[in-house]
Amino acid sequence: MPDGGGWFKWFGNNNLYMEVLSWDKVLRDAEMRNSIFFHKLGIK
Repeated sequence: MPDGGGWFKWFGNNNLYMEVLSWDKVLRDAEMRNSIFFHKLGIK
């Protein structure tokens, strides 16, 4: 991943895509993705 918070790889022989993410990355990305939505609702 560009931000260094995870790893991904495509295994073409098995038609498999794999991602490994840190919990910190998942949480940080979710907060960024939903911050405007929560602001509009007056939650945050």
